[in-house]
Amino acid sequence: MVVHMPRPVPPRRTHAAIHYLRRRRMVAAGLIVAAAPGAARGQAPWPDRPLRAVVPFPPGGGTLDALARALAPALGAVLGQPMVVENRAGAGGNIAAEAVARAEPDGLTLILVSTGLAAFSPNLYAQLPWKPEDFASVGLIGRSPLGLFVRADGPADFATLAAAARARPGAMTYGSAGNGLPSHVGMELLRRQAGLDITHVPYRGTPPVVTDLLAGRIDMALDSPPAWLGQVQAGRVRMLFATSAARWSGAPEVPTAAEAGVPDFVVENWQGLQVPARTPSDRIDRLSRALRDVLAAPETQARLARLGIDVWTSTPAEMDGVVARERARWGAVIRAAGIRVD
Repeated sequence: MVVHMPRPVPPRRTHAAIHYLRRRRMVAAGLIVAAAPGAARGQAPWPDRPLRAVVPFPPGGGTLDALARALAPALGAVLGQPMVVENRAGAGGNIAAEAVARAEPDGLTLILVSTGLAAFSPNLYAQLPWKPEDFASVGLIGRSPLGLFVRADGPADFATLAAAARARPGAMTYGSAGNGLPSHVGMELLRRQAGLDITHVPYRGTPPVVTDLLAGRIDMALDSPPAWLGQVQAGRVRMLFATSAARWSGAPEVPTAAEAGVPDFVVENWQGLQVPARTPSDRIDRLSRALRDVLAAPETQARLARLGIDVWTSTPAEMDGVVARERARWGAVIRAAGIRVD
């Protein structure tokens, strides 16, 4: 005969035991939530949609546009969202600056700035639709010198050029890419430091400056080298010096201004990224780290070198210091030369 024993009855859980188990499940769930970035605070990961890199010039319009298109894909890859280049040209960069100053400070809208916009413009315009305080720095990207160019059949060195200019006060001319641009303001500084009485001829952009120098209608130009190096290599133009503190990597055979006879004449066009001023500091820090990571890559450095730019990285605070010093330095030059842009 088979005897069926009664099934054992599990002990009843007390209220305290149930409370303890529930508490353990809640703690475990909390650890899982905390492991997901931003989830513990109920926030979505950032960035959660595409970023915009605003360029204050038209497509193909110079160094900043080329720089944005070189950096945007890599920055987007590091940040986990695509970065779109948006060109907002006009008013010397002020249209783009105003748009970004008024943008949502969420870290998704950035602007590429350079010496001209960040350091010159606040000193050149009587009224601006934006203020320097409307922006927070993310970090520097790079820097490049200017070069002093003459025709190949012109003076062989700066000492000869300076002697010719002093022999005919006011007769020799220099061309610039536009009133208030580095090619103008930089030459005004050179004119004063070297004691040259030469006449400014402004153009709209660099190409007509190159054309008129080759045609003999102007005598010299202080300008960004990449636009001129083809003429130098073809033997039609000579680069007398570069305005960097040390010899420029793009033309190491060319002397610096100091070596050519103009001590302490250092003029560098630098580039960087900024965002609207009220952007949270943690987002600025993440953008800054991403930028430095991208700039550390050899392929990025090679791409920038092809644009004539030497990589120059910084923290946001370091870039703030550069912008403040450059704004003060160039403000003094602009006021002394009486340069205004209306």
